[in-house]
Order: sequence, then structure tokens, then C-alpha cells
Amino acid sequence: MATHWKRTYLEIVTGRRRGAVAMAARTGLAAASLLYGGVLALRNGAFALGLRRRHHMPGPVVGVGNITLGGTGKTPMVELLVRRFEARGLRVAVASRGYGRQAGGVDDEAFDAGFRVTGPDRLANCRRAFGELRADLVVLDDGFQDLRLHRDLDIAMVDASDPFGAGRLFPRGLLRESPRALRRADLIVVSRADMLNAGELALLRDQLATLSGGRPTAAAVHRPRPPQALAGDPAPDLLAGRRILGFCGVGNPLGFEATLRAQKARVAAFRAFPDHHPYSETELDGLEAEARELEVDALVTTEKDAARLSERGWTVPVWVLGVDLDIVAGQENFETALARVETALRQARVEAP
Repeated sequence: MATHWKRTYLEIVTGRRRGAVAMAARTGLAAASLLYGGVLALRNGAFALGLRRRHHMPGPVVGVGNITLGGTGKTPMVELLVRRFEARGLRVAVASRGYGRQAGGVDDEAFDAGFRVTGPDRLANCRRAFGELRADLVVLDDGFQDLRLHRDLDIAMVDASDPFGAGRLFPRGLLRESPRALRRADLIVVSRADMLNAGELALLRDQLATLSGGRPTAAAVHRPRPPQALAGDPAPDLLAGRRILGFCGVGNPLGFEATLRAQKARVAAFRAFPDHHPYSETELDGLEAEARELEVDALVTTEKDAARLSERGWTVPVWVLGVDLDIVAGQENFETALARVETALRQARVEAP
């Protein structure tokens, strides 16, 4: 879907676009949502009745996913888990469909830990990771809706800025599934929790626990690392006081903008593109021209976007802001969840031939 149509779609489903045409579009999308919901119900029912089977792997599988379209902090959570398990001496694979690579030609979700196995079939990816690649465990990236794979731990990420995807199923809204699908999760993590005050966060965690039938919850925030220079002189240690033009093509651009402002950067402008957006030279020329016109200190973007930027002779500094995920509430629930993986790993080793 082209950039223009993605923006139009989001304006329609969120209600920001008004008028007769937008109302008619929402009516049509609502009808399509009924069909989509029916297909989901049939699929889920087939697994519940045992008509379709779930496949067990020879080692633990940890799932990280969500119930909405868009960014909820899955990649930072995957990285946190991989680094935690690697620190215990385990060989960890990340299995994903590699959507970023398909959309933009590069794997914009990769990081320098673990090893990645990508392909359209998550089940085949996991079998390869445990088989020829001899992984001790696999972290399944964005696989909450893939019911074919048994998971020893399923983590569902919920973004504090938009927990329920406009409150409607796709395509009328941004929900992949009903919020009651959170009952399949072993742990629910609210990301970008610092966008809510303490009372709002407690209310959301209570709401999630109710919807999920009492599943444990935790809360996390994105902790920015010192910016790194992609072009120009070395970046400063902090963005505070720096005049910048921010841009990104991620699932939740408002979250990245909020991160920049929380760093006390002087955001002269912010430009959002669709998730996994493959930047054209014309778009990059436009960003550079706007940066020069606004007389900013630098363009600032995410690590995912930096992987998709072409090599070029930048005429303005470009800084890249990476983030780490930090559990700030429900730490005991998070640690208890990880202990499940340790138990599954010991069991797998006992059962290994």
C-alpha cells in the first residue's frame, strides 16, 4: 500500500477523517471486519477442538507478539530476551517471517545478538533453528497469531499509547484479534508505560488482567542509548537542547516522537512514514532540504530506519537513536515467566536422545 493510501486508511479507521466518503468507507470496512472475525473464529475453533494440531519443538520456544497492527515494542523485547538468554551461555535463534527484509530489501529488525532465521513459514524456521543450526532455544518474533507452534512462554506486548487499536478488528480498526485473545498469553507487557501516569498505568494493567482472565502483567519503557552518527561529526551524548528534525517509518511513530521530546530535544519538525518504509532518494532529498531550511543540528531517526537508508553524501548530520527496553513494574512477573523457559530447557535436555 502506497504511503498516501496508508495515511488515508489510518485517518479513516481512527475517525480523524470526516465526511460522507469517510463514513461510507468505515461502513464497508466494518462489513469486511465481520468476515475477518468469522475466519478467525473458525481458525481458533479448529485448534481448540483438535482439528488442527500444534507442533512441539525439541527445545523451548518463546513467543513475542501483539494483538494490534503497528509497533508495540516487540523488537526491543526480543533483543532483551536474546541478550538475557545468551548471558546464560545459551545459543539463541530469532525466528521471523522477515517482513522488513521483504518490504525494504534489508532486515531492519536485526541486532548484534543471537542469530536470525527468516522465511515465510515460522514453523519451518523453528525446525531449521533447532535442527541444522543447533539452537538451544528460539525466540519467535511476531508469532502470537501463529497457533501451529507450541510456545513454552508467550509474551504479548501492548502499547500504552494505543492499547486496543482503535477498538475494532481489522480492517475497520487495527486489532489483529479481540483483546480476549490475550488469554493465550503467559505474560502481558505494557510498553511505553511512561506515556501514562501512575493511575492510568494501574488502570490499564487491571483492565488487561480482566480481559485476559487474570494473566500476569508487567510494564516497560524505552531507554534511549546515546545517539550515534550515521553522517557528519560524532553525535553528542544527549539530545537535550539540540534542534532536530525527527523522522521514522515504524509501527508507532508517535512513540518515537514522544521519546525525542522526553529527551528534551528541540523538535523543529517530525515526519512519519509507514512501517518498514523503503525511502526513495526523492524523500531523502526532501528531508535534507527541510533540515537545511529549518537550520537544525541534525536529522534523527531510529535504528530500524537507519538500516533502510541508502548510502549517500549527506549534506546535514544524521543521528541514530537506539533504545533498550527496561521493565519498570511487574519485575517479579517477568522473572517468573523467564523461569518457565529454564524449566522447559531442563526438560528438553532430559528428553533429548
